[in-house]
Amino acid sequence: MKKIASSFNSQVLKHNDQVLSNQSSHMKGLSSVKETLGYIEKKAETKILLKQKCAMILNRYVREREGLGLMSSAKDKEELAIRARKELDLL
Repeated sequence: MKKIASSFNSQVLKHNDQVLSNQSSHMKGLSSVKETLGYIEKKAETKILLKQKCAMILNRYVREREGLGLMSSAKDKEELAIRARKELDLL
């Protein structure tokens, strides 16, 4: 009877070790997934901010261009375009 109990206990201990090993493996995998998702989320937020800044620059350019009117010189229009390009370069 002791032999059966000892064998059973041995098998249970081996199974518990396997379960713990598998859990550890899964935790490492989940940690990696969490890290990757954090990276993707940060990139998505950066992309959103960049889009918002570009939209602001474009809207300002359009508004100022419309404000120049028909009688504006080509130099004024070019200066406006240069300012808009510089703002985009600074992003």
